[in-house]
Amino acid sequence: MPHHPSNHNPAGDLDNLAKGPMDAITDWGMLWADDVQVCLLIVVKRFVDSTEEDGVCYSYHQLPEES
Repeated sequence: MPHHPSNHNPAGDLDNLAKGPMDAITDWGMLWADDVQVCLLIVVKRFVDSTEEDGVCYSYHQLPEES
């Protein structure tokens, strides 16, 4: 996660920040074959404070198969 900068308009478009991890998960091949299969993506960018480590957290839920 980004550290709090001196300005309040940090660089890095939110969609671009999500693209790298999404591509890595696609290359991994364990959750989906192609990220076109992702139906919902919620992305939040927030600043960490001095007591937190920066990083990325992903969770996913598989939708039931349609019959």
